[in-house]
Amino acid sequence: MEGKRMEALARRRLWRWGVLAAALGTMAGVVWLEPRYGLVEGTVVASTTGQPLPKAEVLLRGMGVLRYTRTDAEGGFRFEEIPGGRYEIEAHTHRHSLSPLPLEVQEGKRLRLRLELSPGRPFLEVLLPQKVFLSDEPVKVGLHGFAPERTVQMQVSRYNLLQALRDNRAPRSWEIRWQGRSLPSAYLGPWKTLEVPLTQRDPEGIFTQYLEVPTEGPGAYVVSFRLGGLRKEVLLFVSDLALVAKEDGEQLLVFASHLKTGEPLAGIHLLLQHTELGKASVTLQGRTNEQGLAWFSLAKVPRGSYSLLGWGERADGVHYSVIPFYLSPRQEEYTIHFITDRPLYRPGQRVFFKGIVRRKVWEGGHRRYRLPPPQPIAVEVRDGEGDLVDKQTLPLSPWGSFWGSVDLPEEVRTGFFSLEAQIGEEVHQGGFQVAAYRKPPFRITLKAEKPYFFPGEKVRIHLEARYYFDAPVAGAEVTYSVSVRDTLFRPGSEEIEEGEEEAEGAYGEHWLSGQAHTDKRGRAVLEWKLEDRPKRGRKGEAEEGPFAFEGERAYQVEVWVRAQGFQEALEAITVYQVPGPFFIEVEPSASWLGVGGSLEVRCRALGYDGRPQAGLPLQALLGRAWWEERGRKWVQRFEERQRLSLLTDKEGRASFSFAPMEEGFWLIAVRGVGPFKNLGTAVECFVEKEGAPSLPSQRPGLLQMALDKPRYRVGERAQVAVRASPPASGAVLLAVEGERLHEWHLLPLSPRPTKIALPVTEDYAPNVFLDARRVRRKELEGHTVSLRVEAPAQRLRVEIEAEPKEARPRQTVTLRLRTLRGDGTPVPAEVSLAVVDEAIFDLKKDEPEAILKTFYGKRWNRVQTYFSNPEEFLQAGKEQPSALRKHFLDTACWLPNLLTNERGEATVRITLPDNITTWRATAIAHTRDTAVGFGIGRVRSQLPLMVRLQTPRFLTQGDEGVLTALVHNETERAHKVQVRLEVAGEKGTPPLEVLGPAQQKGNVPSHSLRSFTWRIRAGGMGTALLTVLARSEDGSLQDAMRHALPVRP
Repeated sequence: MEGKRMEALARRRLWRWGVLAAALGTMAGVVWLEPRYGLVEGTVVASTTGQPLPKAEVLLRGMGVLRYTRTDAEGGFRFEEIPGGRYEIEAHTHRHSLSPLPLEVQEGKRLRLRLELSPGRPFLEVLLPQKVFLSDEPVKVGLHGFAPERTVQMQVSRYNLLQALRDNRAPRSWEIRWQGRSLPSAYLGPWKTLEVPLTQRDPEGIFTQYLEVPTEGPGAYVVSFRLGGLRKEVLLFVSDLALVAKEDGEQLLVFASHLKTGEPLAGIHLLLQHTELGKASVTLQGRTNEQGLAWFSLAKVPRGSYSLLGWGERADGVHYSVIPFYLSPRQEEYTIHFITDRPLYRPGQRVFFKGIVRRKVWEGGHRRYRLPPPQPIAVEVRDGEGDLVDKQTLPLSPWGSFWGSVDLPEEVRTGFFSLEAQIGEEVHQGGFQVAAYRKPPFRITLKAEKPYFFPGEKVRIHLEARYYFDAPVAGAEVTYSVSVRDTLFRPGSEEIEEGEEEAEGAYGEHWLSGQAHTDKRGRAVLEWKLEDRPKRGRKGEAEEGPFAFEGERAYQVEVWVRAQGFQEALEAITVYQVPGPFFIEVEPSASWLGVGGSLEVRCRALGYDGRPQAGLPLQALLGRAWWEERGRKWVQRFEERQRLSLLTDKEGRASFSFAPMEEGFWLIAVRGVGPFKNLGTAVECFVEKEGAPSLPSQRPGLLQMALDKPRYRVGERAQVAVRASPPASGAVLLAVEGERLHEWHLLPLSPRPTKIALPVTEDYAPNVFLDARRVRRKELEGHTVSLRVEAPAQRLRVEIEAEPKEARPRQTVTLRLRTLRGDGTPVPAEVSLAVVDEAIFDLKKDEPEAILKTFYGKRWNRVQTYFSNPEEFLQAGKEQPSALRKHFLDTACWLPNLLTNERGEATVRITLPDNITTWRATAIAHTRDTAVGFGIGRVRSQLPLMVRLQTPRFLTQGDEGVLTALVHNETERAHKVQVRLEVAGEKGTPPLEVLGPAQQKGNVPSHSLRSFTWRIRAGGMGTALLTVLARSEDGSLQDAMRHALPVRP
C-alpha cells in the first residue's frame, strides 16, 4: 500500500511540473510570436550590370530612427531591431546612387530588398605622373574614369614644335603645358589611332589603367583620348634635354645638360618667351657654349610671366625642354629704416615717424651705402585692411632722412598699420601697432634662482609684482604655464660665436601649469621638479647614429598676475636644463684630407657658467662611418679604429692628432668618462685617396659640399669641396648667390671630391650662399651652404644722461646725448629721441637695435633656381608644379640663448620651411642682473599664386568631413585657376577618398584669396598624403603643397 501511495504522489508532482512547463512554454510562444521590431536586409547592385556593389553606403531614416551601414563584399546589408512604421531608404557609391525609396517595416517581419543603383555621369581623367620621358624609356599615360564603353580610342600625333619656332609661331606657355587641341593643326603630323580595351575596373566599374603610348623617338607629341562623348588631350615630350636656370631679376643663367647623366650639352638653342595676358612674344634668344652655359642680361626685360624653351637637334630627333617662371622684381636701389617714437598707439593719438634712407651702389664689384640725392618722398599710412589713412610728401634732409607725423582718427580700425615710403619706383614698408589698450598698472619681475638646472633638480623662480609708483601688488592671483623644447645652451662657446647657429626649433610642447599668490611684499615663488633625464637628445644628432649625446632643454615660463579690480599683467622667462656639469667643443683642422695626412683636433670643455674645466679626463673615439639602409630608413654605422685618453689643461683645452689610412667618412667623437659618457660631441671629416674611387659611405643620391673654414676675412680664399654619390658623372653648377648672382663655375665630377678656391671679396660680406646643382636620373640634386665673411658693422654708441635723475611732475629735466664711434671717437650724427611712458613698452617692447639689422644684418638669397624637371610641367591629370612644398613647421626660428659678442652684436642664420605665411620674430633678452628687453619684427613668405591646405590634426576611421584649400593671388590682376586635390597612401592604398571631382576651377581676384572645398571620407587606416595643386589658366603661375594626414582606428 505504501509503495502505491508514493507512486501516486510522484505522478501528481510530475503532472504539476508538466502543467507549469506547458504554461511557460505557451507564454514563451506568445513572446516569440509577438515581437516589437522588424528586420530590413538586402543587396545593393548596379542597375546596368546587376553586379553587387561592395562598400556602398545605405541610409535608413524615419520614425525618429536614422541608421547607416555599408555593404559587404557581396553587396549585402542588414538593419536589425527596426521599429514598425514607414521609412525611406537610399544608397550611393562613388559613381552610383539611388534616390530615397519609401518602404514599410512591419513588426515581427523580415523585409528583403534589392536596391538597384543607377550610374552617375561618365567622367575621364588623365593621370600623367611625369611629362617628359627619356628617349630610352617607355611612355605611359594613365586613365581614370567611369563609362559604359569597354574600349578607349587613343590617338597620337607628333607636334613639330621646332618648325613652329622657326616660323615665329611659338605656342604660348599655357598651350605647351595644357591643351594639345589648341596647337595649330599645321604643325601636327598624321594621327596614329589605337583601340585599347579597358580591363582594370573595380566592382563599381571605375577604371584606372596605364597605357603605353607609341612614339617615334624624341619630340613633342599630342595624345588624345576618346571615350564615348568624352575627350581629353595632353602634350608630352620625349627628350634627353634638361635645363637649369638661375635669375636674380637682372641676369639669367642657363645650364643645359643630359636629363639622365647630367653631362653638359653645347649648342642648345634657347628662347625666352614673354607670356602675359594670353599673348606671347620672343624676348631673348641664344645658344649654350661648350660648357652648356648661356647668360642673358635682363636689365631691359619687363617683369612678368615667361617660358624658357630649349631645343637641340640630334640624329634621333629634336629634344625639347621648357621652364615656366615668373621674373623676379628688380633689385632695390635704396634701403630705408623706419623709426616711430613708440611701438603702440591708441586711436586718436599722434604718431611721430622718421625714415633713414641710403642708396646702395656697386663700386668695383663692391656694395657701398651712399647718401641719396635730394628728392621728395611720398609717404602713405594704411590700416590693416589696406585702406588709406593719410598721405603726404616729405623732403629729404642733408643727412638722408625724412620725418613727419600723422593724427589717427578716433574711429580707426585697430591692428597693424603700415608706413609706406616711395622713393623713385621703389616702395619700402615699416609699421606700428594700434590698439585700444590700457596701460598695465604694475610690472612683473621674474628671476630664476640659478642660471641653469640639472636633471632631477627643483626649479625655483622668484616673482615680484610692483606698481609703477613702487608699491607692492599684494594678494594677487598668479597663474603660470610651462612649455619645454630641446635647445642649444652653450654660454661662452666658441662654436656659437655671434649667434651663428642655425635657427631651428619650435616653441615646444606644454609641460605643466600651476597657481600661486603674492604675499604682502608682492612676491611669490614658482617651483617644479625636473625629470631625472631628458626624453630626447639634441636635434641634429640622429637617434639612429652611433652617438646620442644628451642635450639641453629650454623651459618657457609664461606668468599671468591678476590683482584686485581686474588688473592684470603678463611676463615670461626662459630657464635651462643641462645634462651635466660641462659641454665639449670639437674642432678639426680640416673638413677633408688625404689618406695618411695628419689631422689636428682641438677640444675644449666648458662649464655651463662659461668657466674652463681644468684637469678633466676625456675620451676620443675615432673611426669609419657609413650609412646602411634598414627597411625604408638610413642608419649611420660606426666602426672604431682608435681610442685616446685626454686631459684638459687649465683653460679646459686638449688636442691630439691622427693620420687616417682609409678613405671615406670618419667620425671624431670626444666624450666624458665614467658617469659623464652621455656628454660629448661628434664631428665628421672626409678622407680621400688620390686616384682611387671613393667608398660608397654616404647616402645614395646626395650631392654634398664642404668649406674648409666656418668664417672668412676679405682677401682670403675659400676652399670648397664638392662630392657626389656614385656614379660621380656629369658636372656640377656651382653658383655664388646672395642679393645677386655673383659668379658661377661648372665643375666636372669625378670619383673623388672636386675642389675649387674662391676669392672672398668685400661684396660677399656679411654672407653669401654657395649653391651646387647637378642633374641626375631626371632629378635636380642640390646642396647650399652659407659662406660667412667678417664685416663689423659701423656702429655708433649713443649715451644719454638725465639731470636731475629724480624729478617731480612739471619739473624740467635735462637730457644730454653723446654719439661716438665704436672706438669711442665722437662723431657728428643725426639723432631721433623719444621720451615715452615706460608702461607702453611692457605692452609692446621696441627694438632700437633693428637699425643694425637693416644696414648690416644677414643678407638673404634673392636668386631663384628653376629646373625643367618633368614634375614642373602641368597638364591634365595628376599635375605637379615646380616646387612641391611639403616640409612644414609651426615655427621657423627660436633661439633662446642668442649671445652677443663683446661688441654687443649678433648674427642669426634662419631657413624658412615650405609654409606660405607672414613670420613674426619676437626677441626677449635678459642680462645676468635681470635687465630685460623685447623686440619684434615681421617677414613675409609668399608667391604670386599660393595655395594653403587646411586640415585637422588627424581623422578617425569612418569620419567624413571637408578639406579646404585657400588660393591667394598676390599679382596685380585677377586669375582664373584650376585646383586639384590628390590623395595617396604613405604605404599602399590611400586611407582617404575624395567624394566628388578632384579638380575645381574658379576666379581669384588680385591681392585676394578664394577657398575650394572637397568632401572626404576616411575609410581605412594609416597616413594619407594630401597634395593640392593650383595653377593659373594661362599656366604662368603655379603652386603645390603636400600634407600628411593620419587616419586613426
